[in-house]
Amino acid sequence: MENAQFGPLFVEISVHRMCDLYRNKCKTALEHMTQEQLWTQPYPGANTTGGIVLHVAEHIHRSVLRLNERESLLPSGFSHYFPDTYEQPEEVITRLDAELASWTESVNRLLEHPQRIQPDHVHDIYHLVEHASYHLGQVIDRAKAASGADFDFARNGLNERYLRSQIDQNRRRQEFLARNQEIYTL
Repeated sequence: MENAQFGPLFVEISVHRMCDLYRNKCKTALEHMTQEQLWTQPYPGANTTGGIVLHVAEHIHRSVLRLNERESLLPSGFSHYFPDTYEQPEEVITRLDAELASWTESVNRLLEHPQRIQPDHVHDIYHLVEHASYHLGQVIDRAKAASGADFDFARNGLNERYLRSQIDQNRRRQEFLARNQEIYTL
């Protein structure tokens, strides 16, 4: 693979991982939790599950600011940002979805001009995906402990094969649109 193709492919994989795998796993986990379970500390001094999800949403928001070169708006103290808002699980997912939508929009603008993808973008996106993955593991573990649910994501289709199919399907859609765009401009 050419280096020129790596950046866009990496970014595309990251979008699908965040939106198709992590988001859906998080949503499934939270759907099995009550509001009380979402905001209960599993041990003294621990962050709540809801606080962890909102921490990830804030990390996504910060990534949007970086991607849009608005880093001056980044407040400090993020590493300790685990708010307890006592919202319903659906409200927390709605907040996560809003940040993911904004992030996806920013990333898609970057992908419209792949030559603009810089090493800093790759580093920031990789860090976001890794950070979200770490916290997703916490959320799933806590949801299992609180609800007794066995999610078995891999067997239920939220796995690497699914991720790859989403990426391939998206590529075919983009190729189709590009071919049709050429036809309409002739």
